Amino acid sequence: MNRLTFTLITILTSTILTYGQNEEKKGVDQLTPQTDNGEKWYKVDVSPSFPGGIPKFFDYLNKNLKYPKDAKKEGIEGKVMIEFVVDSTGAIRPGTVNIVKGLFKSCDDEAIRLITESPQWIPGRVTELNKNVPVKMTLPINFKR
Repeated sequence: MNRLTFTLITILTSTILTYGQNEEKKGVDQLTPQTDNGEKWYKVDVSPSFPGGIPKFFDYLNKNLKYPKDAKKEGIEGKVMIEFVVDSTGAIRPGTVNIVKGLFKSCDDEAIRLITESPQWIPGRVTELNKNVPVKMTLPINFKR
């Protein structure tokens, strides 16, 4: 397993976040929607997933990540934290892909491209409501030469 994959697996398994995780700590029932800009958000019990799971997500990243030449030339390494919303159909919602913690302009742009162009995901779900719901995800994309 190459260093990029190992690093991504380690970071991804420890940092996938979904919108509304803190609701449980506040004592809010998961079936009671919270609102944000007029949209209802629930605490999900099934998080969105990439088709085929984490191994296929890493395959996707390994095959499609293009290490920016300027970043490589400058010796830039590190991670870009990116957030996005997987909507109730599993599509990455346009306009929701944002950099939470950047690294280098071209690396940030590459991370945005990877998520924006990723295949449709399996949507998040609130099982008790028998309903797919939009979920905000935050995950790292590591750039290591």
